[in-house]
Amino acid sequence: MRIAKRLGVNVKANLMIGFPDETRRDLFRTLRFGLHAAWVGVDDIPLFPFSPYPGNRIYDELRADGTLPPSTTATSARLGYMDVTVMSSVCRNISTLELNVYRILGMGTFYALGYVRHPARLLRTLRNVAAGRSETVLEQRLVEYKERWTRRRAARVRSVAPSQPPATQEPRAIWYRGTARPSL
Repeated sequence: MRIAKRLGVNVKANLMIGFPDETRRDLFRTLRFGLHAAWVGVDDIPLFPFSPYPGNRIYDELRADGTLPPSTTATSARLGYMDVTVMSSVCRNISTLELNVYRILGMGTFYALGYVRHPARLLRTLRNVAAGRSETVLEQRLVEYKERWTRRRAARVRSVAPSQPPATQEPRAIWYRGTARPSL
């Protein structure tokens, strides 16, 4: 990672948490590795929850012991890895809520440490978001938020904008101290 960063490579380290038999000690070791990676300059360190997919040994074991219900669209959506509001975990030792807290705090800490240790990265992030580009998961989320905010704002402006009277209509009259005057 250090050599790649010295050579100017954009380095990403995808970390996974929430394996079925993972302990807090295992989780903290993963988080510590992420902090080390942020310290040496890794650009992006997303923490993804483990999601068992049909067709592999772990999935079959989790189905056999009753941890996973039969695969349906609803259960597949629950195992989503990006949205912390719908994610569910198959970890037996750490709750889904606790994993989400570690995930959010971990990623926040990784990015904060990266920005403090490598301040030029903050300028890159601001430039990328302003231009609608992304090089990291954080920048991608910021760009998506900016686009949603811009669309909502534009929709609000369109819904509030006064309608213009057709050109063929006479100007409306307003009453001013008892006399009718054309509006501007």
